[in-house]
Amino acid sequence: MKKIFYAFIISFILISCNEKKENKIIKNETVNEIQNKELKTVSFDACKLCKDFLYSYQKNYDTIYAKDFINYEGNFSINFENLEYFINKSQLNKYFTEKYITDFRGRIIEINQKLKETPQNDGTIEGLESDVFLHTQDIEDCLNQIMNKKIICNQIDENKLEIDFGNSHILVFSIIDNRINDIKVKK
Repeated sequence: MKKIFYAFIISFILISCNEKKENKIIKNETVNEIQNKELKTVSFDACKLCKDFLYSYQKNYDTIYAKDFINYEGNFSINFENLEYFINKSQLNKYFTEKYITDFRGRIIEINQKLKETPQNDGTIEGLESDVFLHTQDIEDCLNQIMNKKIICNQIDENKLEIDFGNSHILVFSIIDNRINDIKVKK
């Protein structure tokens, strides 16, 4: 009888230990599932990033262009000190990828090189015919659309979205690592 009693107690202990291990696994799996669900629900809002940039750009437009990075005296050239002012006041490091900022500087350096090779003292500068972010010569209309919050964001996929200004002007933003990597006009 004692043997049966001890066998019963040992069996009960083994079964209890096994159930505790299974419960721990179930609890751990549940915690992991919850953590994964939470990570999925806390997602990046690319529309907010792009709209925030445009709102900031519109609000600070006069300050951003207070120091023109184009020197119009004599033959046109780029004032690189003012270019850095422009980059800082535009808050590019807050909204844009390092690649975008590097490419932007590179485009301006190329424009300056062309101005040295082919001096120009009137007209528009090739590559700077329109606003560098809004990609239009109708800047006032776009700035008003931004100010009046009439721009509409349409997310195409997780890395691309469109901002519609409601005046047949649509910009396509490419997003990489939660930053703007490119802006182009939709054709």
